[in-house]
This record gives sequence, structure tokens and C-alpha cells, in this order.
Amino acid sequence: MIEINITATNLEESVKQIQVALGGVIKERWGEHTLTINNEKAFGTIRYIEFDRGVSMFEIDMLFNEEVLLQRDTSLYNPIRFSYCLEGFYEHHFHNTSVRKKIDQFQSVIISGRDGGYTYSYLPKGVKLRTNEIQVLRNKFMGRALTPMDTLNDQLHEVFLDADHESKFSYFGAHNLKLADYINFLS
Repeated sequence: MIEINITATNLEESVKQIQVALGGVIKERWGEHTLTINNEKAFGTIRYIEFDRGVSMFEIDMLFNEEVLLQRDTSLYNPIRFSYCLEGFYEHHFHNTSVRKKIDQFQSVIISGRDGGYTYSYLPKGVKLRTNEIQVLRNKFMGRALTPMDTLNDQLHEVFLDADHESKFSYFGAHNLKLADYINFLS
């Protein structure tokens, strides 16, 4: 297993830490950054785009030749992650439990870690994985949001208000084929 300990304070540095562990080349074009890997560890791309108001898009389109563990330190960089698995699957758990929850193809999940903790994502060996993730930095987003936050589901509203990252949150949604069409359109 390849373990990647992500201690970065932003998405750009997170991808650079992945690059150090897996290799590859990062190229930027029109604000879209792409890490391309083609070696004995993995084949494919990781893309990200950072938008205004603390919102970014992070996408994995990869085949790993070994299982990969992304261990994210949520102390300094802890976005709310709205993730959707387009192809394959991956697993997740928080730092205080070892029980992995599987995110299947066409399943959406919302994850937010807690300050001082870790989140763990297990990316499988030998399985084509395509995920799309919207990351929201709540402090930046809340200060500039155009939509009233009280229109959100009560639990999700509480996650956005948790600016000090005192609570962890996860929501594992049902399978949604229509969402795949929208994400494929954006890709």
C-alpha cells in the first residue's frame, strides 16, 4: 500500500504531495491544473480548479497498481467535500474508527472532518477510479455566499456554520445516475 500523508493547507499543495508520492507531471492551462501519471504506481490524471468564494473542483481519473491511502490532516485544511464516484469505488473512514465505508459507482457522499483529526480515503488497486469532488472552504464561502445558508438542510447548515471544525460529518447518499450525466457533461 502506498500511504500519502497530506498535511497541506490548500488544494494545490495537496496535489503536489500526491505528486511526490506517485510521480508524474503537473501542467496548468487556463486555471485548470492536471497531474498526469504514467508509471509503475499509477496511470491517469488528477485535475483541480480553484474558483472564487472558497470553492474548488478536484477530480481523480486513475488506475492504481497498488492500493493508495490518502491520509488527510484536517487541522489546517478542512473543506466540506461533496464527492461523487463516476466509476469504480473507494472507501473512507475518520480517524477514531477503523470501519471503512464504501463509496460505490454512482454514489454521492458529503464528508467533513474535524479539527485535529484525519480522514482516510482508500483508493483500490487494479480498479479504474473516476471521482469528482467539489470542495468548499466554509469560512471563505460563508463570508461571500450569495444564497442564504438557512435554505440548506438543517444538518448540512450546521456543518457550514462549524467554522472551527469541531464536528465531523458524513452523509452517504443513494446511487444517482442522473448526476453522472451532469458531471460527464462538465468534464
